[in-house]
Amino acid sequence: MNYKLIATDVDGTLLNSNSVLTQATIQGMKDVVDKGVLFTISTGRPAAGVAKFADILDKDMPFIIFNGAVVVMSKSGHVLYRCGLDMHLVKKIIDFGKALNTTMVIWSESNLYAFELNERVLKYKSISGVDPILIKDIDELKDETIIKILWNDETEKISEFQVDMQKKMGKEVNCHTSRPYYLEFVSLGASKAIALQKIEEKFGIKPDETIAIGDGYNDISMLQYAGLGVAMGNAPSEIKEIADITAPTNDNDGVLYIIKKYILNDGVV
Repeated sequence: MNYKLIATDVDGTLLNSNSVLTQATIQGMKDVVDKGVLFTISTGRPAAGVAKFADILDKDMPFIIFNGAVVVMSKSGHVLYRCGLDMHLVKKIIDFGKALNTTMVIWSESNLYAFELNERVLKYKSISGVDPILIKDIDELKDETIIKILWNDETEKISEFQVDMQKKMGKEVNCHTSRPYYLEFVSLGASKAIALQKIEEKFGIKPDETIAIGDGYNDISMLQYAGLGVAMGNAPSEIKEIADITAPTNDNDGVLYIIKKYILNDGVV
């Protein structure tokens, strides 16, 4: 198959366990782009969290951010697709979160908001690279387009919250974990699969000409949608079961393995 697009998750997939992008993988990414194949970052991160990948590729590539709620061109900043949450749904999610006394952060396309600066918010700030703006009430954001709401809590609680919120709001929003301690809410029109489809439509690419690689539950939609869905070796068993193949782990350059075998046609690495 002559693949024309490769989409990869970031944390737990493209980056190793120390959140490092290896030099070998960097070269592989550049080789993909030099061959004329689209290299798409597909992540729950905001635009600021993927800027370094745009610098590495040095060509205008379609990036999927906020778990599919936004598709943006990496260099020009041109938005190909945007799907925000309706404010009445935002208020419901916030009310449920307050009742559960969980830590919450709120993303518009360019800003991060929080109700407090506790330890979890400060750690999330260091990960996202964006300073949160403190608000007292969600009505302060009534004129903003809210892209994503994230709950941050203990792993056991997040698992319980997800089951509960799927029952309460599963027909109104997409609700999934990106990490075991993060529960994320985006619009029903926002998923990595939908975002991938928008990119294919824009660039005239067929689904079977696409590779998707990931390790998390928020990657399931694109792994099922792509022509070749690849689970990382470090992914949970449920992810591996729905994927077409399993790559080596993120600590063994699993993404590079797929690049070499299926894009650069180097055969078995």
